[in-house]
Amino acid sequence: MEEMHSLLKRQLKKYFGATFHVPAQWERFIEVVDAAYKEFDADRTMLERSLDLSSQELLQANSEMRAIFQSIPDLLFRLSNNGTILDSKAGGTSDFYRSTEELKGRRIQDVPPEEVGRKFAETVRLVVETKSVASFEYSLAMRNQISFYEARLLPLLDDQIIAIIRNITSRKEAEKALRESEEKYRTLVENVNVGIYRSADDMGNSFLQANPAMAKIFGYSSIEEFLKVPALQFFRNPEQLKLIVQEISSNGFVKDRELLLHKKDGTPIVVSCTAKAQYNANGTIKWVDGVIEDITERKQAEEEILKSSKLESLGILAGGIAHDFNNILTAVIGNISLAKSKVDPESPSYSRLAAAERASSRAQDLTQQLLTFSKGGAPIRKSASIEELLKESARFVMSGSNVLCNFSIADDLLPADIDEGQISQVINNLVINTQQAMPRGGTITISAENVTVNRQTGVTGLPLEEGKYIKITIQDQGTGIPEDHLDKIFDPYFTTKQHGSGLGLTTTYTIIKKHGGYISVKSQMGVGTTFSIYLPASRGRLETKKVIAKETAAGQGRILIMDDEEIIRDVAGSMMLYLGYDVDFAKDGDEAIDRVRKAVESGIPFNIIIMDLTIPGGMGGKDAVQKILAIDPKIKAIASSGYSNDPIMAEFKKYGFSAIVPKPYKLEDVNNALQQVTSGSHASTHQDIPNASQ
Repeated sequence: MEEMHSLLKRQLKKYFGATFHVPAQWERFIEVVDAAYKEFDADRTMLERSLDLSSQELLQANSEMRAIFQSIPDLLFRLSNNGTILDSKAGGTSDFYRSTEELKGRRIQDVPPEEVGRKFAETVRLVVETKSVASFEYSLAMRNQISFYEARLLPLLDDQIIAIIRNITSRKEAEKALRESEEKYRTLVENVNVGIYRSADDMGNSFLQANPAMAKIFGYSSIEEFLKVPALQFFRNPEQLKLIVQEISSNGFVKDRELLLHKKDGTPIVVSCTAKAQYNANGTIKWVDGVIEDITERKQAEEEILKSSKLESLGILAGGIAHDFNNILTAVIGNISLAKSKVDPESPSYSRLAAAERASSRAQDLTQQLLTFSKGGAPIRKSASIEELLKESARFVMSGSNVLCNFSIADDLLPADIDEGQISQVINNLVINTQQAMPRGGTITISAENVTVNRQTGVTGLPLEEGKYIKITIQDQGTGIPEDHLDKIFDPYFTTKQHGSGLGLTTTYTIIKKHGGYISVKSQMGVGTTFSIYLPASRGRLETKKVIAKETAAGQGRILIMDDEEIIRDVAGSMMLYLGYDVDFAKDGDEAIDRVRKAVESGIPFNIIIMDLTIPGGMGGKDAVQKILAIDPKIKAIASSGYSNDPIMAEFKKYGFSAIVPKPYKLEDVNNALQQVTSGSHASTHQDIPNASQ
């Protein structure tokens, strides 16, 4: 028999004595009891070992939970259902400015300031009644600064409450910074001059959001009114919208796309659009964000530059042709005027010569139109009455027609600094156009008023410098101009007339441009056309025309004619001789300087010199005149040029000349210029001033 369990052995000895021996018949029974003792012993050992391990794990778990608990940065309170503090833990940021021992037994609503305490009391009561989580935010002044907290109270099963108090100062500061950033962004979006919008994915149904500038661009007074209008309604050509939607669908964006749109009132505008699609998680377009800039004024300026470029190219050619043609016309007209002076005005020959002279003048008008927009041309301006000019020019053109002309002129209309001949040509061209647009008759309305151009209180949207202007409006009741022709009517040689030259409106445009003004046109088919002209108002007084007497004074003295063309020298010399002057010639500036010097040295100086401003391959009048005046300060210089719009002709006194005589000229023109310099009047001679005649 195996060694008996010690506990069983002690029990047998206790009851049967130390010498007790197990009888044979009891051995089986004792073995079973011994086995039971041993089995119980094994179970107990296992249980003890298990209990020992569980205690260790529990201690370890408690240790871990305590570590986690202590690492939480929040303030933690265990409260009774009336708010009494049962336990507490300070946060990691030392916000808990009282120890646990000081707080135990006190009600949490009695610890902070009264206002915050009331919030704690209300929240404790709410949690107890609803058995649900409740929270609130509050602020405390601590360490010379305001800190913000969030208190969250959670009910426990044993009618206790856990209060978690977190410092949310950083979050509040972040929220404040975000609000300020959003406010800055909102202010920027609301005050920027470009339109910012968000539209539906197809851009056609509606705009979802927009800033005030977007509404203003399209002529709406409020964003709410603008958002009610489908985007498609603003497109002059719906196909443009389809193309944009397709491009955004394919590429996700469009950039700097120019669109032809119109405002609420139908006014056409050009905008630049940049837009980008925003996507859903599944890759479909959620909406489209975009920016629109009104570039109407910029496009108008670009068109003006393009027109100017075209005119400059044409002007180079036109100026050269007109100059050469004027030289030829000078010989023709000059010889005709000389021949007329020697023929009896009652004879048939005189009538023939007069007819030839009139025909030559028509050719002169053509060269004048070419010179008007030639390179470097400048109007010869003076202060003049626009009212008189409008009425005289219009009535002359309308004479004998079936069209009535009404005038509406402001009583206080300012004068303008203009070249009367050129502006008269402008009015003639426009009135002729309006007359031809009404073959069955009608009414033309011509109005003039003072306007101020500035960005604060006056007219805006014009490519003009700020200041006072005279606005001239010429309106007809004609057939109108097709929309696709409106941007071409000022182009050189563009015409819809069977016998038109295409230069009339081009000349008009150039004249206005060189006067520092602006011309625009609006038209509606079947209703009529309106031309608007802006001319700078004059700051000076009106100048009165000087009428030259119609007598030819007998000339006396010596005249030097400087011109590179022999035919000019020949006809001019014949005129001088006819008028009674001694005459000599020079082909260019160098030869003229030499002849003036020799004349002074001989003691018989020239009284007058007529100088061609342009000498190909040689010194012209501009460069030679100062040198000649240095040699002989008493000599009177008269400028002459086939470029009648040469800037020197407009400001001849500035360059040392006493008068001008533009080519082509007649005997009467030369006679007037000579009388002016000999009388000391120092005025210019134009063909529109009454001329002397025999």
